[in-house]
Amino acid sequence: MGNRKVSHFFVFIFGMNIKRQLKQLDRQLNFKRNKEIYHKKSNGQWGYYINPHFDQVVEYLNEKNLKKVIDLGAGEGHVIELLNDMGFQAKGYEIEDELIEQYHQKFNKDNIIKKDIMFLTTDDIKDFEVIYFYDPFRDLELKKNFLIYITNIVIPDQTIIYKHEKDRIKNYLSEVTGLKTEVYHFLEIFRK
Repeated sequence: MGNRKVSHFFVFIFGMNIKRQLKQLDRQLNFKRNKEIYHKKSNGQWGYYINPHFDQVVEYLNEKNLKKVIDLGAGEGHVIELLNDMGFQAKGYEIEDELIEQYHQKFNKDNIIKKDIMFLTTDDIKDFEVIYFYDPFRDLELKKNFLIYITNIVIPDQTIIYKHEKDRIKNYLSEVTGLKTEVYHFLEIFRK
């Protein structure tokens, strides 16, 4: 009788491990498929750059069941449109007219709003579950001021996903703001 319980336990554990592996494989295949769809949208006329840790962003969003994303410093909108193709509801803020124009030429959509992210208010981000940005400033002092500012305007239950441009710096947001953050692969997560 005891051996039967042990064997059922191992079958249960083995089954859970297989389910987890299948779920992970499904996420990887969906990411690859959506990345291919996105690449085809470009018609081969332009290249694209996606943050190399973008799959970790998608994994985190799926894991936490977060759907509404605002990309701060959205650039040409690659991240936004890839997220939208994957079933998320993504928009972005960008200040550079040239990047916004390139976005409109490539995608013919209106998911990027012209706005200086250093002057955002809580009203500008209140409709989103996730505030995402990939190091929008090169200037160190400006970057620090932005990180402090953005963590002060988020509302309860909003999540900030921050990717520092240098992989070796995994808790920069925490160091600058003094807030407790979670490190998820190479992403730094702050939830108010």
